[in-house]
Amino acid sequence: MAVKDRRKRPRVPSINGSEHAVAPDVAVAFLKNTMPFRELDDDALRDLALHCKIDFFPKGTRLLTYNESEITHLFLVQRGGVRAFITDDDGEIVLKDYRGVGSNIGALGIIRETKANLNIETIEDTFCYLIPRDIFKELVRNESAISHFYLKSFSDNVVATAYTELRKNKLTRRSTEELLLFNTKAAELSKPLFSVSATTSIQECGVIMARQGIGSLLVYVDEDPGSMIGIITDTDFRTKVIAEGRDTREPVSSIMSSPLKTVPADMLCFDVLLKMMTTSIHHLGVEQSGRVTGVITSHDIMVQQGNSPYYLFKEIAAQSEFEGLYLLSEKISGLVRNIINEGAKAGDIARMIALINERIIAQILILLHRQLGPAPVRYSWLMFGSEGRIEQTFKTDQDNGIVYEEPNPDQRAEVEKYFGVFGEQATYHLLKCGYPSCPDNVMVSNPEWCQSITGWKEQFGKWIEQDES
Repeated sequence: MAVKDRRKRPRVPSINGSEHAVAPDVAVAFLKNTMPFRELDDDALRDLALHCKIDFFPKGTRLLTYNESEITHLFLVQRGGVRAFITDDDGEIVLKDYRGVGSNIGALGIIRETKANLNIETIEDTFCYLIPRDIFKELVRNESAISHFYLKSFSDNVVATAYTELRKNKLTRRSTEELLLFNTKAAELSKPLFSVSATTSIQECGVIMARQGIGSLLVYVDEDPGSMIGIITDTDFRTKVIAEGRDTREPVSSIMSSPLKTVPADMLCFDVLLKMMTTSIHHLGVEQSGRVTGVITSHDIMVQQGNSPYYLFKEIAAQSEFEGLYLLSEKISGLVRNIINEGAKAGDIARMIALINERIIAQILILLHRQLGPAPVRYSWLMFGSEGRIEQTFKTDQDNGIVYEEPNPDQRAEVEKYFGVFGEQATYHLLKCGYPSCPDNVMVSNPEWCQSITGWKEQFGKWIEQDES
């Protein structure tokens, strides 16, 4: 293909003034793990890598604007994430999708030679590889693996139908990819195992990860290479090595996360995803017959799924304003429709809704602490009814309370005042997120349901002794 003529490499214009050339080996390592480019042979990959640049886009950057932006490059998300959406005539977002590491942006417009068909905006600080439009079009023409992937995924009929339904406000959110959350097992998506001894130096581990183009290494004890005791990821290198200025001659055991969290090889990807959401862990070992046989990452699942509860979960956790939570909570029903169409069972839906609702509650509490200051004593948030049983269907009414540590006599008034305001504010923000008030007033804003440990003991005593006849 023509990209092999290195003397005729086109100049890549600046996207936001910060694009940089990237070492071909680094680009090749990324492309080898990204569909559909991993289907190319080594020579084609290396020639393509010579044309790649990398650019940084801060959170909130508009990469493309619907029906306005000329698409000069194919964007490949190297780190971070974006949202893709269209607005209706009233300016409301009526279609929304989330794309993470390995996702591509702009392919459809380049293939059809049209302007951007979606608004694309970063939801966190994001790095993207940039492939010039002409180079990408040449790949589509000359490489069957590339053309088959994109022309199948982005057929004109699917897009035209989606837009027609969208403008009629009858669109059901669907991915253009086959969703496999409920019929794919962890073993089917797990990557080959790469491991090192716990005494291996940090520097050696970095070299291995760079050469292999991988984002993690499992760690075993010297005496038993089959016994995995921990894991290191590229995040560990950034946060524990570079940020802390560690000596790279130290053993990798000094920065590994231990113990290694695992999932059974036959666990469905939906359950793996829920575990990742619950634990905030993005790399899990895959265990079969008592041995770790591979690694599965959140990216592996995202590549298969497209639209995902995982990205909504991440965006909720990233919110710094209450108003952002109000808007995101409106997306839960669309997400539920997606997984119902995929074949989710009632129990799966209830667990996912519970996790997302818990994330919304947790973020509200985090923002309240920033606003009101830290709690004067330790406390626990209580969930009753369907919330407590993890049986929620969409947004049931609020059933919650608080139990807090017994305060000293001289701080009792301060503590009661703090939790009084805290409870009222929490109830208000949950209401704004679409969770109705409890008709029986079983809510944290009611002092009866927001008490010290002693107060709760006394309350239970009254309930137990009370004659309800």
